[in-house]
Amino acid sequence: MIAPLFFFGSLRDRDLLEVVLGRNVEPTDLVSAEAGGFRTLQLGAEAYPYLAPAAGHSAVGVVVQNLTPADISRLEYFEEAEYGLAPIDVRAADGLIAAQFFKSTDKLPATEIPWDFAAWLRDEKPVAMEAARELMAHIDIVPLEESDRIWHGIKIRALMRVRAAAEVPVTGGLRTGRGPGDVISEEIGRPYTEYFAIEEHRLRHRLFNGGMSAPIQRTAVTSGDAVTIVPYDPTSDRVMLIEQFRAAMFARGDTCPWGIEAIAGRIDKELSAEACARREAEEEGGLTLGRVEQIAAYYSSPGFVAEHITSFVGEADLLGSGGVFGLDVENEDIRAFTCTFDEAMAAVERGEINNAPAVLTIQWLALNRQRLKADWG
Repeated sequence: MIAPLFFFGSLRDRDLLEVVLGRNVEPTDLVSAEAGGFRTLQLGAEAYPYLAPAAGHSAVGVVVQNLTPADISRLEYFEEAEYGLAPIDVRAADGLIAAQFFKSTDKLPATEIPWDFAAWLRDEKPVAMEAARELMAHIDIVPLEESDRIWHGIKIRALMRVRAAAEVPVTGGLRTGRGPGDVISEEIGRPYTEYFAIEEHRLRHRLFNGGMSAPIQRTAVTSGDAVTIVPYDPTSDRVMLIEQFRAAMFARGDTCPWGIEAIAGRIDKELSAEACARREAEEEGGLTLGRVEQIAAYYSSPGFVAEHITSFVGEADLLGSGGVFGLDVENEDIRAFTCTFDEAMAAVERGEINNAPAVLTIQWLALNRQRLKADWG
Protein backbone atom coordinates (compact mmCIF):
# COMPACT_ATOMS: atom_id res chain seq x y z
CA MET A 1 0.00 0.00 0.00
CA ILE A 2 1.32 3.43 -0.95
CA ALA A 3 1.59 5.88 1.92
CA PRO A 4 -0.26 9.19 1.42
CA LEU A 5 1.81 12.16 0.32
CA PHE A 6 2.10 15.48 2.12
CA PHE A 7 2.35 18.47 -0.24
CA PHE A 8 3.53 21.78 1.19
CA GLY A 9 4.27 23.74 -2.01
CA SER A 10 2.62 24.33 -5.37
CA LEU A 11 1.17 20.80 -5.54
CA ARG A 12 -1.18 21.81 -2.73
CA ASP A 13 -3.11 23.34 -5.63
CA ARG A 14 -5.59 20.77 -6.93
CA ASP A 15 -5.52 22.11 -10.49
CA LEU A 16 -1.76 21.69 -10.79
CA LEU A 17 -1.89 18.31 -9.08
CA GLU A 18 -4.41 17.05 -11.64
CA VAL A 19 -2.19 18.21 -14.52
CA VAL A 20 0.79 16.35 -13.03
CA LEU A 21 -1.18 13.19 -12.29
CA GLY A 22 -3.01 13.29 -15.62
CA ARG A 23 -6.33 12.52 -13.94
CA ASN A 24 -9.04 14.02 -11.77
CA VAL A 25 -8.46 14.13 -8.02
CA GLU A 26 -11.47 13.61 -5.77
CA PRO A 27 -11.90 16.33 -3.12
CA THR A 28 -12.28 13.61 -0.50
CA ASP A 29 -8.71 12.46 -1.26
CA LEU A 30 -7.33 15.82 -0.06
CA VAL A 31 -6.89 16.35 3.69
CA SER A 32 -5.57 19.56 5.25
CA ALA A 33 -2.57 18.88 7.46
CA GLU A 34 0.49 20.46 9.09
CA ALA A 35 4.07 19.29 9.55
CA GLY A 36 5.18 20.34 13.02
CA GLY A 37 8.79 21.43 13.42
CA PHE A 38 9.16 22.59 9.79
CA ARG A 39 8.98 25.81 7.73
CA THR A 40 8.40 26.14 4.00
CA LEU A 41 11.31 28.09 2.51
CA GLN A 42 12.72 28.80 -0.97
CA LEU A 43 15.33 26.83 -2.87
CA GLY A 44 17.85 28.75 -4.95
CA ALA A 45 17.16 31.24 -7.72
CA GLU A 46 14.18 29.20 -8.92
CA ALA A 47 12.48 29.80 -5.55
CA TYR A 48 11.12 26.26 -5.36
CA PRO A 49 9.58 25.35 -1.98
CA TYR A 50 11.29 23.01 0.47
CA LEU A 51 10.70 21.88 4.04
CA ALA A 52 13.33 23.11 6.47
CA PRO A 53 13.49 21.86 10.08
CA ALA A 54 12.48 24.70 12.39
CA ALA A 55 11.56 24.23 16.04
CA GLY A 56 8.38 25.99 17.06
CA HIS A 57 7.09 26.29 13.49
CA SER A 58 4.53 24.34 11.49
CA ALA A 59 4.33 23.95 7.68
CA VAL A 60 0.81 24.01 6.26
CA GLY A 61 -0.16 21.68 3.41
CA VAL A 62 -2.42 18.88 2.24
CA VAL A 63 -2.22 15.11 2.41
CA VAL A 64 -3.24 13.29 -0.79
CA GLN A 65 -4.57 9.76 -0.36
CA ASN A 66 -5.31 6.81 -2.67
CA LEU A 67 -2.32 7.36 -4.95
CA THR A 68 -1.25 4.66 -7.39
CA PRO A 69 2.23 3.54 -8.53
CA ALA A 70 1.57 5.40 -11.80
CA ASP A 71 0.81 8.55 -9.80
CA ILE A 72 4.12 8.23 -7.93
CA SER A 73 6.04 7.85 -11.20
CA ARG A 74 4.44 10.99 -12.62
CA LEU A 75 5.11 12.94 -9.42
CA GLU A 76 8.77 11.87 -9.40
CA TYR A 77 9.07 12.96 -13.03
CA PHE A 78 7.62 16.37 -12.18
CA GLU A 79 9.89 16.84 -9.17
CA GLU A 80 12.96 15.77 -11.20
CA ALA A 81 16.31 15.43 -9.41
CA GLU A 82 15.70 18.29 -6.97
CA TYR A 83 13.57 16.15 -4.62
CA GLY A 84 13.28 12.56 -3.38
CA LEU A 85 10.60 10.84 -1.32
CA ALA A 86 11.09 10.63 2.45
CA PRO A 87 8.80 9.71 5.40
CA ILE A 88 7.12 12.35 7.55
CA ASP A 89 4.43 12.44 10.25
CA VAL A 90 1.87 15.20 9.82
CA ARG A 91 -1.14 16.22 11.89
CA ALA A 92 -4.64 16.44 10.43
CA ALA A 93 -7.94 17.13 12.17
CA ASP A 94 -8.39 13.42 12.91
CA GLY A 95 -4.88 12.91 14.28
CA LEU A 96 -1.40 11.96 13.06
CA ILE A 97 -0.87 10.60 9.55
CA ALA A 98 2.22 8.62 8.55
CA ALA A 99 2.95 10.11 5.15
CA GLN A 100 5.71 10.78 2.63
CA PHE A 101 6.94 14.08 1.25
CA PHE A 102 9.32 15.25 -1.44
CA LYS A 103 12.49 16.22 0.40
CA SER A 104 15.12 18.49 -1.12
CA THR A 105 18.14 16.53 -2.40
CA ASP A 106 20.38 19.58 -1.86
CA LYS A 107 20.93 19.93 -5.61
CA LEU A 108 19.86 23.58 -5.30
CA PRO A 109 21.09 25.91 -2.53
CA ALA A 110 18.72 26.46 0.38
CA THR A 111 17.69 29.92 1.53
CA GLU A 112 16.04 31.38 4.60
CA ILE A 113 13.38 33.14 2.50
CA PRO A 114 9.80 32.02 3.27
CA TRP A 115 7.88 30.44 0.37
CA ASP A 116 4.39 31.97 0.02
CA PHE A 117 1.58 29.81 -1.38
CA ALA A 118 -0.79 32.78 -1.72
CA ALA A 119 1.83 34.67 -3.73
CA TRP A 120 2.35 31.61 -5.95
CA LEU A 121 -1.39 31.42 -6.64
CA ARG A 122 -1.49 35.11 -7.50
CA ASP A 123 1.68 35.49 -9.53
CA GLU A 124 2.96 32.14 -10.77
CA LYS A 125 0.16 29.60 -11.13
CA PRO A 126 -0.76 30.26 -14.80
CA VAL A 127 2.84 29.81 -15.97
CA ALA A 128 3.32 26.80 -13.70
CA MET A 129 0.22 25.14 -15.15
CA GLU A 130 1.39 25.68 -18.74
CA ALA A 131 4.89 24.44 -17.94
CA ALA A 132 3.53 21.34 -16.19
CA ARG A 133 1.34 20.47 -19.18
CA GLU A 134 4.29 20.51 -21.55
CA LEU A 135 6.69 18.76 -19.16
CA MET A 136 4.27 15.92 -18.43
CA ALA A 137 3.65 15.44 -22.17
CA HIS A 138 7.30 14.31 -22.36
CA ILE A 139 7.10 11.64 -19.66
CA ASP A 140 7.24 8.79 -22.21
CA ILE A 141 9.69 10.62 -24.51
CA VAL A 142 12.43 12.23 -22.39
CA PRO A 143 13.84 10.02 -19.58
CA LEU A 144 13.67 11.32 -16.02
CA GLU A 145 17.44 11.71 -15.80
CA GLU A 146 17.37 14.00 -18.85
CA SER A 147 14.22 15.99 -18.07
CA ASP A 148 16.09 18.76 -16.28
CA ARG A 149 17.78 19.88 -19.51
CA ILE A 150 14.46 20.73 -21.21
CA TRP A 151 12.93 22.55 -18.22
CA HIS A 152 14.31 26.03 -18.94
CA GLY A 153 12.95 26.06 -22.49
CA ILE A 154 9.61 24.73 -21.27
CA LYS A 155 9.28 27.60 -18.77
CA ILE A 156 10.06 30.20 -21.46
CA ARG A 157 7.40 28.73 -23.74
CA ALA A 158 4.90 28.54 -20.86
CA LEU A 159 5.44 32.23 -20.14
CA MET A 160 5.01 32.94 -23.87
CA ARG A 161 1.61 31.22 -23.95
CA VAL A 162 0.42 32.98 -20.78
CA ARG A 163 1.50 36.35 -22.15
CA ALA A 164 -0.28 35.65 -25.45
CA ALA A 165 -3.50 34.62 -23.69
CA ALA A 166 -3.51 37.89 -21.71
CA GLU A 167 -3.12 40.11 -24.77
CA VAL A 168 -6.10 41.89 -26.27
CA PRO A 169 -5.86 41.50 -30.07
CA VAL A 170 -5.93 44.63 -32.17
CA THR A 171 -8.99 44.44 -34.44
CA GLY A 172 -11.56 46.76 -35.96
CA GLY A 173 -9.49 47.80 -38.93
CA LEU A 174 -8.16 45.33 -41.48
CA ARG A 175 -8.71 42.09 -39.60
CA THR A 176 -11.91 40.05 -39.71
CA GLY A 177 -11.87 39.64 -35.92
CA ARG A 178 -11.50 35.87 -35.69
CA GLY A 179 -10.21 34.28 -32.53
CA PRO A 180 -9.38 31.02 -30.73
CA GLY A 181 -12.95 29.77 -31.16
CA ASP A 182 -12.35 29.62 -34.91
CA VAL A 183 -9.60 27.00 -34.56
CA ILE A 184 -10.08 23.38 -33.48
CA SER A 185 -6.90 21.71 -32.23
CA GLU A 186 -7.00 17.95 -32.76
CA GLU A 187 -3.48 16.91 -31.81
CA ILE A 188 -0.12 18.41 -30.81
CA GLY A 189 3.12 16.47 -31.24
CA ARG A 190 6.56 17.56 -30.08
CA PRO A 191 9.20 15.53 -31.95
CA TYR A 192 12.02 17.78 -30.71
CA THR A 193 12.37 19.64 -27.43
CA GLU A 194 15.41 21.49 -26.13
CA TYR A 195 15.84 25.21 -25.47
CA PHE A 196 13.68 25.61 -28.58
CA ALA A 197 11.03 23.08 -29.60
CA ILE A 198 9.30 21.87 -32.74
CA GLU A 199 5.54 21.39 -32.50
CA GLU A 200 3.42 19.54 -35.04
CA HIS A 201 -0.19 20.73 -34.95
CA ARG A 202 -3.09 18.85 -36.50
CA LEU A 203 -5.98 21.33 -36.62
CA ARG A 204 -8.94 22.77 -38.47
CA HIS A 205 -9.78 26.45 -38.86
CA ARG A 206 -12.64 28.55 -40.13
CA LEU A 207 -12.52 29.41 -43.84
CA PHE A 208 -13.17 32.86 -45.30
CA ASN A 209 -15.90 31.45 -47.55
CA GLY A 210 -17.67 29.71 -44.64
CA GLY A 211 -17.37 26.37 -42.87
CA MET A 212 -14.26 24.72 -41.46
CA SER A 213 -11.17 23.49 -43.22
CA ALA A 214 -10.29 19.84 -43.54
CA PRO A 215 -7.71 18.66 -40.97
CA ILE A 216 -4.34 20.17 -41.82
CA GLN A 217 -0.83 19.63 -40.49
CA ARG A 218 1.26 22.66 -39.55
CA THR A 219 4.71 22.75 -37.95
CA ALA A 220 5.96 25.58 -35.73
CA VAL A 221 9.24 26.31 -33.98
CA THR A 222 8.39 27.57 -30.48
CA SER A 223 11.09 29.72 -28.99
CA GLY A 224 9.39 32.08 -26.54
CA ASP A 225 8.79 35.82 -26.62
CA ALA A 226 11.76 38.12 -27.12
CA VAL A 227 12.82 41.76 -26.95
CA THR A 228 15.32 43.87 -28.88
CA ILE A 229 16.71 47.26 -27.97
CA VAL A 230 19.05 49.73 -29.65
CA PRO A 231 20.60 52.21 -27.18
CA TYR A 232 20.67 55.74 -28.62
CA ASP A 233 22.67 58.72 -27.42
CA PRO A 234 20.84 61.88 -28.55
CA THR A 235 23.77 64.12 -27.65
CA SER A 236 26.35 62.38 -29.86
CA ASP A 237 23.78 60.94 -32.30
CA ARG A 238 25.30 57.48 -31.83
CA VAL A 239 23.77 54.03 -31.46
CA MET A 240 25.04 50.81 -29.92
CA LEU A 241 24.81 47.63 -31.97
CA ILE A 242 26.25 44.17 -31.42
CA GLU A 243 27.99 41.56 -33.56
CA GLN A 244 27.84 37.83 -32.88
CA PHE A 245 27.97 34.43 -34.57
CA ARG A 246 24.56 33.08 -35.61
CA ALA A 247 24.01 29.37 -36.21
CA ALA A 248 20.99 29.94 -38.47
CA MET A 249 23.07 32.09 -40.80
CA PHE A 250 25.74 29.39 -40.82
CA ALA A 251 23.12 26.69 -41.48
CA ARG A 252 21.91 28.64 -44.52
CA GLY A 253 25.45 28.66 -45.87
CA ASP A 254 26.02 32.38 -45.35
CA THR A 255 29.69 33.12 -46.06
CA CYS A 256 29.69 35.64 -43.16
CA PRO A 257 27.59 34.10 -40.36
CA TRP A 258 28.33 36.95 -37.92
CA GLY A 259 25.39 39.35 -37.83
CA ILE A 260 25.14 43.02 -36.89
CA GLU A 261 22.11 43.18 -34.62
CA ALA A 262 20.18 44.99 -31.96
CA ILE A 263 20.75 43.86 -28.37
CA ALA A 264 18.21 41.09 -27.77
CA GLY A 265 17.05 38.42 -25.35
CA ARG A 266 14.29 36.03 -24.36
CA ILE A 267 11.62 36.96 -21.84
CA ASP A 268 12.42 34.11 -19.47
CA LYS A 269 11.00 35.54 -16.25
CA GLU A 270 7.74 37.22 -15.32
CA LEU A 271 9.15 40.57 -16.45
CA SER A 272 7.58 43.23 -18.61
CA ALA A 273 9.07 43.48 -22.09
CA GLU A 274 10.66 46.81 -21.14
CA ALA A 275 12.22 45.41 -17.96
CA CYS A 276 13.65 42.53 -19.98
CA ALA A 277 15.08 44.97 -22.54
CA ARG A 278 16.76 46.97 -19.78
CA ARG A 279 18.28 43.78 -18.37
CA GLU A 280 19.63 42.77 -21.78
CA ALA A 281 21.20 46.20 -22.28
CA GLU A 282 23.14 45.63 -19.06
CA GLU A 283 24.15 42.05 -19.94
CA GLU A 284 25.10 42.59 -23.58
CA GLY A 285 26.13 46.25 -23.60
CA GLY A 286 27.14 47.14 -20.05
CA LEU A 287 24.60 49.98 -20.09
CA THR A 288 22.05 51.39 -17.68
CA LEU A 289 19.33 52.96 -19.82
CA GLY A 290 17.37 56.12 -19.19
CA ARG A 291 14.08 56.63 -20.99
CA VAL A 292 12.82 53.85 -23.24
CA GLU A 293 10.38 54.00 -26.14
CA GLN A 294 8.64 51.01 -27.69
CA ILE A 295 8.82 50.80 -31.49
CA ALA A 296 6.62 47.79 -32.35
CA ALA A 297 5.51 44.34 -31.23
CA TYR A 298 5.42 41.78 -34.04
CA TYR A 299 6.03 38.24 -35.27
CA SER A 300 9.37 37.70 -36.97
CA SER A 301 8.26 34.91 -39.33
CA PRO A 302 4.72 33.75 -38.45
CA GLY A 303 4.60 31.10 -41.15
CA PHE A 304 6.51 28.72 -38.90
CA VAL A 305 8.24 30.54 -36.00
CA ALA A 306 6.20 31.25 -32.84
CA GLU A 307 8.43 34.18 -31.89
CA HIS A 308 6.85 37.46 -30.83
CA ILE A 309 9.32 40.36 -30.59
CA THR A 310 8.93 43.72 -28.88
CA SER A 311 11.50 46.24 -30.13
CA PHE A 312 12.66 49.33 -28.23
CA VAL A 313 15.01 52.29 -28.43
CA GLY A 314 16.61 53.32 -25.14
CA GLU A 315 18.28 56.52 -23.98
CA ALA A 316 21.95 56.01 -23.13
CA ASP A 317 25.23 57.83 -22.64
CA LEU A 318 27.44 55.97 -25.11
CA LEU A 319 30.68 57.86 -24.40
CA GLY A 320 33.41 55.26 -23.92
CA SER A 321 30.98 52.33 -24.08
CA GLY A 322 31.41 49.02 -25.86
CA GLY A 323 33.40 45.85 -25.36
CA VAL A 324 32.94 42.08 -25.35
CA PHE A 325 29.99 40.77 -23.36
CA GLY A 326 27.78 37.69 -22.99
CA LEU A 327 26.94 34.98 -20.48
CA ASP A 328 29.34 32.03 -20.29
CA VAL A 329 26.47 29.72 -19.36
CA GLU A 330 24.85 30.53 -22.72
CA ASN A 331 28.15 30.39 -24.67
CA GLU A 332 27.69 33.99 -25.77
CA ASP A 333 30.49 35.93 -27.45
CA ILE A 334 29.09 39.41 -28.15
CA ARG A 335 30.96 42.45 -29.44
CA ALA A 336 29.12 45.62 -28.47
CA PHE A 337 30.20 48.73 -30.35
CA THR A 338 28.95 52.22 -31.13
CA CYS A 339 28.68 54.09 -34.41
CA THR A 340 27.00 57.23 -35.62
CA PHE A 341 23.42 57.01 -36.79
CA ASP A 342 24.55 57.89 -40.31
CA GLU A 343 27.02 54.97 -40.25
CA ALA A 344 24.27 52.60 -39.08
CA MET A 345 21.87 53.84 -41.78
CA ALA A 346 24.54 53.40 -44.45
CA ALA A 347 25.12 49.82 -43.24
CA VAL A 348 21.40 49.13 -43.65
CA GLU A 349 21.35 50.61 -47.13
CA ARG A 350 24.31 48.54 -48.36
CA GLY A 351 22.93 45.36 -46.74
CA GLU A 352 25.64 44.91 -44.12
CA ILE A 353 22.94 45.04 -41.45
CA ASN A 354 20.58 42.27 -42.57
CA ASN A 355 18.91 41.41 -39.26
CA ALA A 356 15.19 42.30 -39.30
CA PRO A 357 14.79 43.94 -35.86
CA ALA A 358 17.96 45.99 -36.37
CA VAL A 359 16.80 47.13 -39.83
CA LEU A 360 13.36 48.01 -38.45
CA THR A 361 14.86 49.95 -35.53
CA ILE A 362 17.38 51.94 -37.60
CA GLN A 363 14.64 52.88 -40.08
CA TRP A 364 12.35 53.90 -37.19
CA LEU A 365 15.15 56.07 -35.85
CA ALA A 366 15.47 57.72 -39.25
CA LEU A 367 11.88 58.89 -38.82
CA ASN A 368 11.99 59.72 -35.11
CA ARG A 369 15.50 60.68 -34.04
CA GLN A 370 14.97 64.43 -34.39
CA ARG A 371 12.02 64.11 -32.00
CA LEU A 372 14.14 62.03 -29.60
CA LYS A 373 16.90 64.62 -29.71
CA ALA A 374 14.38 67.26 -28.68
CA ASP A 375 12.76 65.08 -26.00
CA TRP A 376 15.89 63.38 -24.63
CA GLY A 377 18.69 65.81 -25.50
